[in-house]
Amino acid sequence: MQTAAKNDAIPPISFHTATLLPDNQSILICGSSNQSAYSGLAVLNATNYVWTVIIPNGTNGTSEKSPFSLLGGHVATLYHDVIIFAFGGNSNEYYPT
Repeated sequence: MQTAAKNDAIPPISFHTATLLPDNQSILICGSSNQSAYSGLAVLNATNYVWTVIIPNGTNGTSEKSPFSLLGGHVATLYHDVIIFAFGGNSNEYYPT
């Protein structure tokens, strides 16, 4: 996991969803990105405006682009203290490597 400093921008993502987490201070952003090794996952601490960028390992345990980075069109909702995700998908024709 990588943490960006206050006021730093996160890489662009599209087809995203934003969900307030149970702590009422963090917002989870989940979408797709064609940035190398970036999954399109980030958490914004709404108290101090610091982003935490989540970069999962590739399928072979390396920092290669994760298959998750090709997913977009998500929906997420918080029900009590449980986050419910429904993941979308995109083909490689829209996000070439």
